[in-house]
Amino acid sequence: MQGPIGTPVTITGENLASAESASFGSVTSSLASKSAVKIETVVPPGLLPGAFTVSIKTDVATSNTISFLVLPSEPEITSIEPAKASVGMNVTLEGKNLNTASSVLFGAKTISTFISKSDTEVKLTVPEELSPAHWMLQSPLKGTSQKATFTVVGAPTITSLTPAIGPVGKLVLITGTNFEEPFQVKFGVGEATTPTLKNATLIEATVPVTATTGKVTVTTAGGDAVSSVDFVVKDAPTITSFTPANDLVGALVTINGTSFDAGALVVKFGTGTVASPTLVSPTKITAIVPATATTGKITVETASGASQSATNFTVVGSPAVTVFHLLAVQ
Repeated sequence: MQGPIGTPVTITGENLASAESASFGSVTSSLASKSAVKIETVVPPGLLPGAFTVSIKTDVATSNTISFLVLPSEPEITSIEPAKASVGMNVTLEGKNLNTASSVLFGAKTISTFISKSDTEVKLTVPEELSPAHWMLQSPLKGTSQKATFTVVGAPTITSLTPAIGPVGKLVLITGTNFEEPFQVKFGVGEATTPTLKNATLIEATVPVTATTGKVTVTTAGGDAVSSVDFVVKDAPTITSFTPANDLVGALVTINGTSFDAGALVVKFGTGTVASPTLVSPTKITAIVPATATTGKITVETASGASQSATNFTVVGSPAVTVFHLLAVQ
């Protein structure tokens, strides 16, 4: 007689009507049914593959023994976590009867080195030389499990951030490779709430209120992609005042405000752009009124945004002589 754990077993004999249990070695199995000449039971859990003696215990005695060979149980894969991963990531096969697993097949690729294994799970690393594709996973174990679907995906990468500086609420374009759903985007430690996957190489994400200056991270089933540069969380500039409020072309004007130091500084008087404004501090700029200046708002632009003054700067016309007369001397 032979069979794996859970196999129904029928034992025939004599004087079995008062039988209480069947023993496979030292492991007891309950009875499903009994009569004077027949007992039905199952191979109990807890037995390793190998030869055992089986006996029946009645209310008065224990029977002679017969031999039974416990076969390895067929493995069963119930789930794979995660169901998608890239080469080099760790995955866990969950199931039954996995403690004597000898190898796992990724398609035709055989893996026989495990991180760990037990009766209910096998942990391993996704092998190299697998291109992103769908593979079938099976586990030979003196027998072979059913197949379970596993997907090898490419590891994501980030190639650029546009822009790489900006305030909360700024829309940032993240370019890279192997972006896919589901995914997560973080600016420093702050997670973007509603990033949009445009395609496998582009994500649009709004800088969240929890953002901190630091690397941008995109997480997919294939792992984490980390930007090579920091995203700098910087408020858009504001203009609080400027002096004087009106003057000639060529005059020096001082502009006061906040967040002038984000880079890519541009100053405009009306529609006229200043050739070379001077950043004195994050809160102060000096600029010479350009020849192209027009009466209107002063605008300060930086890499993190732009702002306009609340009031107009008035460009004063230069005095000019158009004609002169000689007065007769009396």
